[in-house]
Amino acid sequence: MRPITLFRAAAWLGVVVVSSSLLLARWGVDPNLPIGPPALWERLVVGACLLALVSAMALSVSGRKRVPPSWAARAVAVAAAAGVTGLGVYMRQDALGKGFAGDMLSGQGWLWLMCGAGILTGAALGSFGLKAPRAPNKPRRRR
Repeated sequence: MRPITLFRAAAWLGVVVVSSSLLLARWGVDPNLPIGPPALWERLVVGACLLALVSAMALSVSGRKRVPPSWAARAVAVAAAAGVTGLGVYMRQDALGKGFAGDMLSGQGWLWLMCGAGILTGAALGSFGLKAPRAPNKPRRRR
């Protein structure tokens, strides 16, 4: 298995984890809370899911067979992953400023969002350790 395949799989795992914070997790410790983020941050979490999707797509779609993604695609993946992390940090700071960070940060939603952001960032940064993209050598035809 090639290393780029592992980074692509990790990026898609990050997308699943970030999306699960939107669809499957409670954003507080109260069992009566509905699943999903509070209405205040719902747009931010949806934006984080879309940025996670952009990051994974940049690593997956841009390379040809046996050729790693271009440097520009890797930079897009890192920027999108940093955007997911930035949105998570912004939500944490907003919760601290409004005084309900203890309840929000004790729930699973924010934790899953930041875990997915960490997986995405690791996969995107790890792809920079691969060789520079080159087209495969074409075999010469003998006449």
